[in-house]
Amino acid sequence: MVKGKKSSRFFSVRSFFDGFKNNILGMVGFVKEGPLSRKGRENFNQRISAEQELLERAKARKAAREAAKAAGLSLEDYEERLRAELARGEAEATTKAARK
Repeated sequence: MVKGKKSSRFFSVRSFFDGFKNNILGMVGFVKEGPLSRKGRENFNQRISAEQELLERAKARKAAREAAKAAGLSLEDYEERLRAELARGEAEATTKAARK
């Protein structure tokens, strides 16, 4: 078994300079891709729009659950009924378009 080097001090000069270099690279990366850069604003806007879509889906799901409860159906039955109505509506729209 190979033994690794044992650190005799809390830090060495080399580790100090490695840490300094790492901090400088981190600052450069923060300026280049951070919240004030164009790329950072784009990423922020994408995250916010994704959160908005998630909230809209949650509200729609909650409304569907409440509508199903009011109709006396389970959520799955209510969603199945909605899908059937949507399919009928699409079929009617297709036949109307074919008649024109």
